[in-house]
Amino acid sequence: MNSPKKKILFILPELAGPGGMELENLGFIDAVREQPNLEVSVLNFYRNPEFFKNPGFISLHLTALEKLGLFFSIRFLKIFLKSGCKMDRSLANLSVNFPEVLEEFLQKALDSCTLCFAGIRPGNLLHLVHDLAVKSRKPFAYHEVSKFNPKHHQFFEKVNSYGTFLISGIEKKEDLLKLFPAAKILEIHQWLYDGQEAFLNIPHPDPHRMVFGTLSRLDFGKNFEVVFEALAILKKQGMKLQFLLFGDGPELPKLKRLAVTLDIGSFIHFRGAIKLEDRSEVYAQVDVCLMSSIVEGGPVTILEAMASGRPAISTNVGDVRNRIETGFNGYILESATDPAELAEKMSHYLNQPELVLQHGKNARLKFIREFDQVKGKELFLKAIHHLIPN
Repeated sequence: MNSPKKKILFILPELAGPGGMELENLGFIDAVREQPNLEVSVLNFYRNPEFFKNPGFISLHLTALEKLGLFFSIRFLKIFLKSGCKMDRSLANLSVNFPEVLEEFLQKALDSCTLCFAGIRPGNLLHLVHDLAVKSRKPFAYHEVSKFNPKHHQFFEKVNSYGTFLISGIEKKEDLLKLFPAAKILEIHQWLYDGQEAFLNIPHPDPHRMVFGTLSRLDFGKNFEVVFEALAILKKQGMKLQFLLFGDGPELPKLKRLAVTLDIGSFIHFRGAIKLEDRSEVYAQVDVCLMSSIVEGGPVTILEAMASGRPAISTNVGDVRNRIETGFNGYILESATDPAELAEKMSHYLNQPELVLQHGKNARLKFIREFDQVKGKELFLKAIHHLIPN
């Protein structure tokens, strides 16, 4: 007789996608659901047909009776009416901001699982879910998506006292151990969660074309101002180059104005948002990748660049130190706010185009050796199996 499958519960209430956090969590889900002895259930309230096509997991939903009961909650009614009577959006909002209204539903979800996994930013929901996991004596694993933030210290304390941290970046590990030297930590690696072969099959860069580029959501903290200022420096030096900016977000209008102010409009091409399945095509158009963020958890874009055979110039955030070796497959900046340093690193490639090809080849070799999808999944599953009770 086959033994019953162990159920892993993923807490992802707003996985509307696609973005870095969503992509990563779907990668984690994909790794687990491939295991014959494991089953995936996901707490998610959105029904995005494009993002969740053939997901292969159980998406937890309230019963009709449970939904009806919500209409006796003033908090839910206010959210429901404000959303334009959209149930999915209202449930996601309620779970994040007032999860206590859903406590009975959440408790049922915890009772039915073997291990609870959370890979979202801490908030009211994770505080409650952790409390319920303690109450139910269910193992609790937490993967932080970015650099540890002091405002989440109370939640880290909870996980430190009951739970395990899954850490995928050197910066996150260093921060955590400063706060909690005895924390239970299992190390994992990011990998390319979707379409790895497409990135690996991209031809090597053209060292004579000299196109720099970035693929990112245009949010505050991505620090694109330093890139634009570096481009202005290079323009004054008479350098010829192009910079392709792929992405969309709230910072876009500000960046377009800055390009005009710095008189670098001829250098910059705003390419807009890219579909998830088209990400690899970005790197076929770029020769050197730039990453200017002040805070990152990985980032996955560095791995995409490496797999594509592209050198990268990046700020020293997240797990970049494990991905870029300065002078081998790119450059790590000492300062996140010094455009002169960035301009100087970019000029290495502008003045020595042969480096683009050599560093690109080195980047792909390093990716295959250390960040291949199979190896990433194996390490993640090793952590999951370690946490599952016998």
